[in-house]
Amino acid sequence: MTLSLKIKKWLVDYIAFRNKDYYTYQSRFLMPKINPQTPAFDKAVAGGGNRRINVAFGLDNNYWRFTGVAITSLLAQSEGTCVYDIYCLVPPNFTQEAKWGLAGIVQRFSPESKITFIHVGDNNLRHRYPSPWAISSYYRLMLPAILPNVDKIIYADSDAIFCRDLASADDIPLGQNLIAAVRDNTKGFVNSGFLIMNLRQMRQENTYPYFMGLLPYNFQWPDQSILNICCKGRILHLPWKYNFRPLLLVGELQNGTHTYSEYADLKDGVVFVHWCGPKPWNERGLLGHLWQKFADMSGLF
Repeated sequence: MTLSLKIKKWLVDYIAFRNKDYYTYQSRFLMPKINPQTPAFDKAVAGGGNRRINVAFGLDNNYWRFTGVAITSLLAQSEGTCVYDIYCLVPPNFTQEAKWGLAGIVQRFSPESKITFIHVGDNNLRHRYPSPWAISSYYRLMLPAILPNVDKIIYADSDAIFCRDLASADDIPLGQNLIAAVRDNTKGFVNSGFLIMNLRQMRQENTYPYFMGLLPYNFQWPDQSILNICCKGRILHLPWKYNFRPLLLVGELQNGTHTYSEYADLKDGVVFVHWCGPKPWNERGLLGHLWQKFADMSGLF
């Protein structure tokens, strides 16, 4: 461990021991200076703009503009490297304004990419689960059934931005694993905000009914808990850079969920910044300037 990382480790331990305000100290001393620019070597690895990658979002009329910011960041960071088949899972009452707004972003930033809106009949879902969470948060569980001709897809939450293209994520072999995701705790539980999903394997093993069978249970983290239960033992753990949550930086270093070598990789390698908890559109918060950059580019705010 380098001297710089030893100092950072001491600071993490000090903050935890003194119970200092995480927000203030993370932002001042520990937060990596993330530079959301696709380096030239990534373009060479991606093989030009010919690679097509499947990406999915679950959203509703309350969240479409935030999804638009996430899509803006993805396409802006992928110029000359990748194009995408973007699947937006939306409720039956999804507005035409929202469709036009999102389709306009794709046309403006990546004309070769495609966006498809799939209406999910959620009346059945609404009566099957007691959770106060938005129904759209469950849409990711339906992907094996909704996209029968797609073998692999990357699912991403909308309270986030992309700092790199998804070529490296698309290159990760899943083998017989059902999903790949970033650890949420030291026991191997993963966060569902960024998923590489092996849809073909899920269909072969008929996992979709198991997902639906757990909907009535009142889990604290509903879709996330269902995925962790049903995919247990078949989850590939991704590096921290694929789902970096700024507010949890100190806690995840201090409790060992992530390592200091992973921390060292964040500065130049973060792919996905995910704001669990306070949202950057309500308060700038940690790394909120990154979200604002792409919000301004999107033209939606």
